[in-house]
Amino acid sequence: MVSPSQRGRSNQRKGGVHERKIAKKLGELTELTFERNLEQRKFADHLGDLICSDAKFPFAIEVKFRSRGNGIPSGAWDQACRMARKSSQWPSVIFQNGRTAPRCRVPLASIGAAQGGAAMILGGTADLSLRDYADLALWLMRVSKAPPVHVPTPFAS
Repeated sequence: MVSPSQRGRSNQRKGGVHERKIAKKLGELTELTFERNLEQRKFADHLGDLICSDAKFPFAIEVKFRSRGNGIPSGAWDQACRMARKSSQWPSVIFQNGRTAPRCRVPLASIGAAQGGAAMILGGTADLSLRDYADLALWLMRVSKAPPVHVPTPFAS
């Protein structure tokens, strides 16, 4: 029988493996460097699981992996929004369920900002492929001079 402590360490190890895989893929797609945020073990609502070497990277990145299931894990988007408010970046969750390709949840306002109309989109999210996410981030880095608008959590009371 596995103790809760052993299970916790195993989950941390698995999370680290997936964070490194995502960091490598994002690096290949953007030609930027991404590293794991080791402060995440010390603080709740840290500044993201991955940190980009370029300070202009527009997203705070939360990485989630589950061996099965559909869609984003519950509570992940709320966590990303809290984290993004601290970092003045757009919230994002890169999630993967089992052997499916990673998906990236971003606020619709970030897509609007890339097109010059963020103020017109106040809520909602979109799930993108990792390639589309990387393209959006690079586009926002080139286009956007303004900080991200406040993106309310869709489940806020």
